Amino acid sequence: MKKFINEYEYNIDVIKENINSWWNIKFKKNIIILLLLFIVVAILYFISKNIIFLISIFLIIIPIIFFIIKRNNAIKIELNVIKQKYNRDSFKIGIEIDKDIVLKTPRGEKSFELDIIESFYETKNLIVLNVKNNTTIALKKDSFIRGTSKDFLSFLEKLKK
Repeated sequence: MKKFINEYEYNIDVIKENINSWWNIKFKKNIIILLLLFIVVAILYFISKNIIFLISIFLIIIPIIFFIIKRNNAIKIELNVIKQKYNRDSFKIGIEIDKDIVLKTPRGEKSFELDIIESFYETKNLIVLNVKNNTTIALKKDSFIRGTSKDFLSFLEKLKK
């Protein structure tokens, strides 16, 4: 088995990309349904000019706004956790993946078995592992010290089978 090592600065850019992508993937179907419903109700309003459809449009917008607020709050919460734990806005993280996953931060090391990986996905700059308990582990594509992002994705595909 090939060993992968990824080290980078866990900062606001990584946090935003990771959390935004996680929320968008997790709630993609809900957002699509709400947007389709919005379009249908808007068309019905323009056809009928019925005030009920206009009120319905605003009622559909409310969950979309709450989604955006909750996603932004998740980012703020993660930043606050980092500030509390590390007394700064970022920290260096090291991730080693071989027979298990080892996370290294200034506060120490944590080791996990590979079977905690439930799924994974790619963003523009990250490979994100969805692990148990709705948690993610982000690896920066351009920060592999050992192995490459392409090889790591192949490794994950094989692991999934």
